[in-house]
Amino acid sequence: MTNEFMKQHCKSCRYVYEDCSENDVNHPTHYTNRKAECWYWYEQAMSEEEFVGAMKNNIWKYTYRCGHKDDNIKDLEKAKAYIDRWIKFIKDMANDN
Repeated sequence: MTNEFMKQHCKSCRYVYEDCSENDVNHPTHYTNRKAECWYWYEQAMSEEEFVGAMKNNIWKYTYRCGHKDDNIKDLEKAKAYIDRWIKFIKDMANDN
């Protein structure tokens, strides 16, 4: 996936990424080899309740495994990415109402 495609995808997606470059936290290559990332499908396929549950699950997963798979910082950055997306989701839902 090209950087330009990611920037366009980020603009069209509910979630705005500050860093559209490929890295292990935002846009990892194992998720960017398709037409859209998991974030897009989370938003499209899940109800609000399911989406919040997915955010909670992934936040818990990355904090629980912190330091046991990736390094501590990488795991906490991944958890923070889910927190940031959840915050953005809440703000967007408030603006939609």
